[in-house]
Amino acid sequence: MSVEAELVLEHARALARRRIAWLRATWPAEPAFAGLAIGHDEAERLAAPDLVPPEPEFFDDDPAARAAADEVAAAAHALAVFRGDASAEAPLAAIAAALGLDAFELEVLGLALSAELDPGFARLCAYLQDDARRPHLSVRLVLDLLVPAGGALPAQAAALGEGGRLAHHDLVRVEGDGPWSARTLRLADGVLGLVVGGAPEPALAGALTPLASAGLPERHEALAGRAARLLVAVVQAGGAPLLSLTGEATAPLHAVAAAAAARLGRTAFLLQPARLPVARPAALLDREAALSGLAYVVDEALPEDWPPLESVVFVTGREPATGAARVEVPAPTYAERRQLLAGALAAAGAELDDAPLARTAAQFPLEADALAQAVRVAVAEADGTAPLEDTLWRACRTAARRSAAGLAWIIEPRRTWNDLVLPDPLVLRLHELVAQAERRPVVYDEWGFGARVGRARGITALFAGPSGTGKTLAAEVVAGALGCDLQRIDLAGVVDKYIGETEKHLRTIFDAAESSGALLFFDEADALFGKRTDVRDSHDRYANIEVDYLLQRMEDYPGLAVLATNRKGALDPAFLRRLRFVLDFPFPDAASRRSIWETALPREAPTDGLDLDALARLELAGGSIVTVAVNAAFAAAAQDVPIGMSHLASAARAELAKLERLVRESALEDWLEPAR
Repeated sequence: MSVEAELVLEHARALARRRIAWLRATWPAEPAFAGLAIGHDEAERLAAPDLVPPEPEFFDDDPAARAAADEVAAAAHALAVFRGDASAEAPLAAIAAALGLDAFELEVLGLALSAELDPGFARLCAYLQDDARRPHLSVRLVLDLLVPAGGALPAQAAALGEGGRLAHHDLVRVEGDGPWSARTLRLADGVLGLVVGGAPEPALAGALTPLASAGLPERHEALAGRAARLLVAVVQAGGAPLLSLTGEATAPLHAVAAAAAARLGRTAFLLQPARLPVARPAALLDREAALSGLAYVVDEALPEDWPPLESVVFVTGREPATGAARVEVPAPTYAERRQLLAGALAAAGAELDDAPLARTAAQFPLEADALAQAVRVAVAEADGTAPLEDTLWRACRTAARRSAAGLAWIIEPRRTWNDLVLPDPLVLRLHELVAQAERRPVVYDEWGFGARVGRARGITALFAGPSGTGKTLAAEVVAGALGCDLQRIDLAGVVDKYIGETEKHLRTIFDAAESSGALLFFDEADALFGKRTDVRDSHDRYANIEVDYLLQRMEDYPGLAVLATNRKGALDPAFLRRLRFVLDFPFPDAASRRSIWETALPREAPTDGLDLDALARLELAGGSIVTVAVNAAFAAAAQDVPIGMSHLASAARAELAKLERLVRESALEDWLEPAR
């Protein structure tokens, strides 16, 4: 127990002794047993309260009572001297100073703390209330202990009510039913933790995450200073301590907010409003901010039912918060990210050649703290068989991974160029696509082309062709060649019938892809990127707004986005103008189909008398060929025999029926054991 807590408890006991002395002199007998009986003398006293001497006069006339009063004064003086020593630890007094509490409110906190710390004092409370069932403070008892008999009660009673500072900051809680003065008064859990050295308010633990502010580039450090000065000016002008930090998904909004908070002498915590307790969230937030020096950071926007706070709040996101001053935070440049990565490597005692350093910095737009953590993981994992270049890429890829839950699927690419069966000119164009994605830093930043293209620094490609011609496979191969994740968009979750929801989903998707360095893959893109129509009603108007929003985000998207469609003519022409690559995937010819059959049938699979030339004569796209091969393998495995032409014939008939194509026996007559 701290020195302050011991002195507070002694002061509370002295107050109890003073009250006991007064009660013994004014009550003609011992208190009634358990509050169940009241004697005749006690009834007369209650019926004639004016005959009971007030405390000051009583203490002047009775030496024992005077001694009790002197003990109260001595205990209060000792506590005041202790709190006057700036070097002493007095958390309760620090709480009072931080929240502007007066002497009476501080006394109330002391009594509430005493009831928590000492079971004996709790039993004293039962005695003083003439009820063994009430070993706790009540509102009435607090007033009896702190306000002399005959003193003015209205002001002190108001201090304990809902409008007082104690309730406003959720320092003490009045609980229970019945008359207000009989209800229990206790110290709030978080305050008890702060006083005795435990954890702060547990109700906020799940809603707060600390943020780091170190490692910002110089211009972002300057922006943090500007944000802090602007917030001070807003408060001095009478505004709420609310500031909006805006920027794209890769801008270090959290780090700038944390750095600005540090300049204000505060520690930034990311706040998730959905995890706040239902009861009195504003009181808890303001109290913890004042007592622990916190500043809150809220992502995207404040909830509609957000309570007004006295605490510092930063709102971060692409769009500015309503009614808040704004500071625009740009994303770090390639040069700044490269400098941060080099600094993190140096701090970890490692170094990397220029080429892999540039490639990693260009691919993963990590903030400084996440980058430093990834470097530590990479250095720890690097050894002779796993060079630092590889472990760093893997660690950064894992640290940057972020998906739009329910809207996109993260796929780790496992297919390679050897799995592709496409015409040579098309494969060459895919290699060009990969080369452009890899060499963006050189062309845009080192050669200066970034200033020519402005914000449109991303690379977009359209893969067009019939179903099953390898568009999805090609996207996976490209992602694998780049060493990044493939984020495949779930169109069913993106398109929403409610106005405005589709744009929200798309914003989430693009922000996640920008932050993770992933390849963004829109399959069946014509469902989202269709042609704009003439406006005939509100649905047409909002559909066109969705298309316009897509055009704008595709223009600004800095990464690699691939769109796949089998209805190229259905796309809006404005999209086609913005696409860097438009690649047409043809239906495979016989030679290509034979190669696809070779890749679709693994070498480990047992086969018996397969004729690949005969198989190639069947006009199926690559995706259908794979389906036929897999279904035939299961049929053979069920019979515990090698895969034969009969299995493939049966699977091919089913696939053709699924595609609603007529089965031509002439195409199958060369197969062994054809099913006629």
